[in-house]
Amino acid sequence: MRITCCRFLLSVFAALPAIVLCTEVQAQRPVPGSSMSAPVTSFRPGGYVQNGNGISQNHTTRSTYIQGQAVIKPSGVYTPTGNGYYRNPNTGNVYNPTTGSYTQGGNMQLRPGGYNQVAPGIHVNSTTGSVHVPNVGVAKPSGVYRPMGNGYYQNPNTGNVYNPTTGAYFSR
Repeated sequence: MRITCCRFLLSVFAALPAIVLCTEVQAQRPVPGSSMSAPVTSFRPGGYVQNGNGISQNHTTRSTYIQGQAVIKPSGVYTPTGNGYYRNPNTGNVYNPTTGSYTQGGNMQLRPGGYNQVAPGIHVNSTTGSVHVPNVGVAKPSGVYRPMGNGYYQNPNTGNVYNPTTGAYFSR
């Protein structure tokens, strides 16, 4: 069973360059369907420094982080949504102070299951049927996701963003 699984995974990743090339060609076409734009994920600079009272501050972004409680930013107060993410209820934007990711627009879901290493550098999520090769890509039933930084991957066809470590999935 393990050998069959590894052969399958190796064939998937042998085809990954061709799949990525196809997705780059398709990404140049407009996405059919909804006129909603894809979520925009960016990464905020600096880090949080704990001041000894369980409160951390990011002097670069002028933000305060109280783990599990809230993130207070100049743009508003962000409350916990799970897996280390915080959402601003007024704007719907989502922030993760650990990864520095800041996502505007779209919907956020937390995907179940975890990744198990099945071969050196190859991880499989049997719950979702996804394959993750760190810093190379994530092959999901919905397409191939390419690295965009800080552990996040983006599908060039849809613009959807996924973090296999935290399970966060941002879609339109």
